[in-house]
Amino acid sequence: MSPLEILYVVLGPIFLLVVCGAFVQWRTPIDIKPLATLQIRILVPAFLLVRLSESNLTWTSMWRVALGIAVIKIAMALVVLAIARFAKLSRSTTYVLLITTCVFNAGNFGIPVAERTFGQDGAAVEAVVVFMSNFSLWGIGYALMSARSTPGLSWIKQYFSLPMPYAFALALLLKGAHVQIPEPIWSPITWCADAVIPVALITLGMQLAKQARWPSLKFVSVAVIAKLIVMPLLAFVVCWVFGFWPWPAGQMVLAAASPSAVNAVLLAIDQKADVERTTDVVFWTTATAAVTVPLVIWLLYAFGVHPVPTQ
Repeated sequence: MSPLEILYVVLGPIFLLVVCGAFVQWRTPIDIKPLATLQIRILVPAFLLVRLSESNLTWTSMWRVALGIAVIKIAMALVVLAIARFAKLSRSTTYVLLITTCVFNAGNFGIPVAERTFGQDGAAVEAVVVFMSNFSLWGIGYALMSARSTPGLSWIKQYFSLPMPYAFALALLLKGAHVQIPEPIWSPITWCADAVIPVALITLGMQLAKQARWPSLKFVSVAVIAKLIVMPLLAFVVCWVFGFWPWPAGQMVLAAASPSAVNAVLLAIDQKADVERTTDVVFWTTATAAVTVPLVIWLLYAFGVHPVPTQ
């Protein structure tokens, strides 16, 4: 697949849904908070349950990928904290930078890119990336966002009131015990999982239309460079050191090259955090990814990364 084909086939539908959401909000303004709550409480947990439980990766492969992703995230967080300290950013701005740069856009962007680039092998690795990304976003990210408005450690109680950790546990149980949920129950769960991508992208478009503005170029430029250039380079180094090259390193580097996750906007809305800056970073990293992601895929192919049977 050529870079132009990637731009048209993969990124085209993503931008189309964002534009649709923006058009609806412009023509008929809608309160976005209920949409964010719907996704956090129902759609995202269903997505995690389905994608992780249906993954064909072995436990060994899953832990290898999970370890690599965790190291990449930690390395990226250290870089971001160093940048924030040097630039003397406020705590809330630092939180936004951490969440929008260290979390992979594993769902609405990563899955279609993975499947179209590396086939089923890429999708299998991406399922673990989805798990790690959502765990960090709805775990660490939720803690960071809620800590700014919640005293002490009471954010822990808030976190465990969310369905995400229970969806993680149930997915692992189903996968480990090879238990199949009855079809009348599994079908609506699958429908909800399939709804995550369009609803999240439409919500992003609505948020952009609601708070359209020219962003702070200094802040957005730092976020774009960190997310789309620094993070895939760190992923390459980590995968090389861990001996993951060329597979599953190829998909891990591609996942690291994804733009900021739309779910970061949902989290910011839910926690009444800095929604404007979060939305700015998500939008501009997604727009810039139209250039950087095809280039990353081309480089991976050039260095001999191709799909291989999962181990």
